[in-house]
Amino acid sequence: MNRPTVQTAHYGIGAFFPVVVLDPRPRWARPVPPALPALAQPGPADILAIRWTGTDRDVAHAEELLYQAVRDAPAEPFDDQLDLFRARLPPSVALITLPPSALIGCWSDRPGASRQVFPEPPEMHQ
Repeated sequence: MNRPTVQTAHYGIGAFFPVVVLDPRPRWARPVPPALPALAQPGPADILAIRWTGTDRDVAHAEELLYQAVRDAPAEPFDDQLDLFRARLPPSVALITLPPSALIGCWSDRPGASRQVFPEPPEMHQ
Protein backbone atom coordinates (compact mmCIF):
# COMPACT_ATOMS: atom_id res chain seq x y z
CA MET A 1 0.00 0.00 0.00
CA ASN A 2 1.29 3.45 -0.86
CA ARG A 3 1.56 6.07 1.83
CA PRO A 4 -1.54 8.28 1.62
CA THR A 5 -1.31 11.94 0.69
CA VAL A 6 -2.07 14.50 3.37
CA GLN A 7 -4.14 17.13 1.62
CA THR A 8 -5.28 20.62 2.47
CA ALA A 9 -9.00 21.13 2.96
CA HIS A 10 -11.23 24.02 4.01
CA TYR A 11 -14.85 24.71 4.84
CA GLY A 12 -14.94 27.92 2.81
CA ILE A 13 -14.03 30.30 5.63
CA GLY A 14 -10.31 30.58 4.98
CA ALA A 15 -9.16 28.14 7.66
CA PHE A 16 -7.09 25.31 6.19
CA PHE A 17 -6.69 21.92 7.82
CA PRO A 18 -4.94 18.67 6.93
CA VAL A 19 -6.94 15.62 5.86
CA VAL A 20 -6.39 12.16 4.45
CA VAL A 21 -9.15 11.01 2.12
CA LEU A 22 -10.39 7.50 2.94
CA ASP A 23 -12.97 7.24 0.16
CA PRO A 24 -12.69 9.72 -2.73
CA ARG A 25 -16.06 8.72 -4.19
CA PRO A 26 -18.68 11.36 -3.34
CA ARG A 27 -21.19 8.97 -1.83
CA TRP A 28 -21.28 9.91 1.88
CA ALA A 29 -23.99 11.82 3.72
CA ARG A 30 -22.85 14.41 6.23
CA PRO A 31 -23.85 13.19 9.68
CA VAL A 32 -25.23 15.19 12.55
CA PRO A 33 -22.75 14.57 15.41
CA PRO A 34 -22.37 12.20 17.12
CA ALA A 35 -23.72 10.04 14.26
CA LEU A 36 -21.34 8.34 11.86
CA PRO A 37 -21.09 9.16 8.17
CA ALA A 38 -23.37 6.89 6.16
CA LEU A 39 -23.73 6.09 2.50
CA ALA A 40 -25.90 8.78 0.94
CA GLN A 41 -29.03 8.34 -1.06
CA PRO A 42 -28.72 9.37 -4.70
CA GLY A 43 -27.93 13.05 -5.07
CA PRO A 44 -25.20 15.38 -3.84
CA ALA A 45 -22.80 13.65 -1.49
CA ASP A 46 -19.45 14.11 0.21
CA ILE A 47 -16.17 12.22 0.36
CA LEU A 48 -15.01 10.46 3.52
CA ALA A 49 -11.82 11.61 5.25
CA ILE A 50 -10.00 11.90 8.54
CA ARG A 51 -9.15 15.38 9.72
CA TRP A 52 -6.54 16.63 12.14
CA THR A 53 -8.27 18.82 14.76
CA GLY A 54 -5.35 19.80 16.98
CA THR A 55 -4.16 23.30 17.79
CA ASP A 56 -1.97 25.50 15.59
CA ARG A 57 0.87 25.01 18.04
CA ASP A 58 0.86 21.26 17.27
CA VAL A 59 0.57 21.55 13.49
CA ALA A 60 4.06 20.08 13.02
CA HIS A 61 2.71 16.73 14.27
CA ALA A 62 -0.47 16.72 12.16
CA GLU A 63 0.83 14.68 9.25
CA GLU A 64 2.32 11.95 11.40
CA LEU A 65 -0.87 11.63 13.48
CA LEU A 66 -2.92 11.29 10.30
CA TYR A 67 -0.51 8.69 8.90
CA GLN A 68 -0.76 6.70 12.14
CA ALA A 69 -4.55 6.92 12.16
CA VAL A 70 -5.01 5.90 8.53
CA ARG A 71 -3.11 2.64 9.16
CA ASP A 72 -6.18 1.39 11.04
CA ALA A 73 -8.66 2.49 8.38
CA PRO A 74 -10.86 -0.24 6.95
CA ALA A 75 -9.94 -1.26 3.41
CA GLU A 76 -13.46 -0.47 2.25
CA PRO A 77 -15.08 1.99 4.66
CA PHE A 78 -18.48 0.48 5.35
CA ASP A 79 -20.74 1.65 8.17
CA ASP A 80 -20.20 -1.38 10.41
CA GLN A 81 -16.43 -0.82 10.38
CA LEU A 82 -16.50 2.97 10.79
CA ASP A 83 -17.67 2.85 14.39
CA LEU A 84 -14.68 0.74 15.47
CA PHE A 85 -12.33 2.85 13.38
CA ARG A 86 -13.61 6.12 14.86
CA ALA A 87 -13.28 4.70 18.38
CA ARG A 88 -9.55 4.05 17.78
CA LEU A 89 -8.76 7.51 16.42
CA PRO A 90 -6.51 9.74 18.55
CA PRO A 91 -8.30 12.67 20.26
CA SER A 92 -6.93 15.15 17.69
CA VAL A 93 -8.16 13.21 14.64
CA ALA A 94 -11.80 13.13 13.51
CA LEU A 95 -13.75 11.17 10.92
CA ILE A 96 -15.50 13.67 8.63
CA THR A 97 -17.22 14.11 5.30
CA LEU A 98 -16.64 17.06 3.02
CA PRO A 99 -17.41 18.06 -0.54
CA PRO A 100 -14.71 17.20 -3.07
CA SER A 101 -14.37 20.92 -3.84
CA ALA A 102 -13.04 21.45 -0.28
CA LEU A 103 -9.72 19.84 -1.24
CA ILE A 104 -7.19 22.34 -2.58
CA GLY A 105 -3.94 20.37 -2.85
CA CYS A 106 -1.07 18.88 -0.92
CA TRP A 107 -0.72 19.90 2.74
CA SER A 108 2.96 20.77 2.31
CA ASP A 109 1.99 23.24 -0.46
CA ARG A 110 -0.86 24.90 1.44
CA PRO A 111 -1.15 28.67 1.56
CA GLY A 112 1.04 30.03 4.35
CA ALA A 113 3.07 26.82 4.75
CA SER A 114 6.37 28.61 4.27
CA ARG A 115 5.87 31.00 7.16
CA GLN A 116 6.24 30.01 10.78
CA VAL A 117 2.91 30.61 12.48
CA PHE A 118 4.13 30.52 16.06
CA PRO A 119 7.77 31.45 16.60
CA GLU A 120 9.62 29.76 19.39
CA PRO A 121 9.08 31.68 22.64
CA PRO A 122 12.13 33.45 24.03
CA GLU A 123 13.83 31.60 26.82
CA MET A 124 12.88 32.83 30.22
CA HIS A 125 15.75 33.91 32.45
CA GLN A 126 15.33 34.18 36.17
